[in-house]
Amino acid sequence: MATLLCSMLLLLNAVSIRVLPAVLTAGNPIRITCSILRRPENRTLVIAVEGYWSSEYQLNGEDSPAIIQKVYEHVPCGVESVSCTLEENTGRDYRAALPVYVSGCEGSRENAR
Repeated sequence: MATLLCSMLLLLNAVSIRVLPAVLTAGNPIRITCSILRRPENRTLVIAVEGYWSSEYQLNGEDSPAIIQKVYEHVPCGVESVSCTLEENTGRDYRAALPVYVSGCEGSRENAR
């Protein structure tokens, strides 16, 4: 029972996210760091600035890197969140997301989305 509970807790943390900076001025870059639990089932990691860009990385199961980073240059007004989605060969997905605050958008058309 304890082993099953421990396995379930590990899967809940199959992917985590960190973003720097969490508050930025429009037009500046953002760095998204995804950490994944190395498992044989891991196949794809998608790093996204929601609604704008995404990058897909092919994974090689438990031989994949545990940390993958992506820098997106020139983040526009209207961005509200970033995410990391880990996709397994079983069809199961694990997603971690964080809010992002873009300043300098007052009066911008993009901000009215």
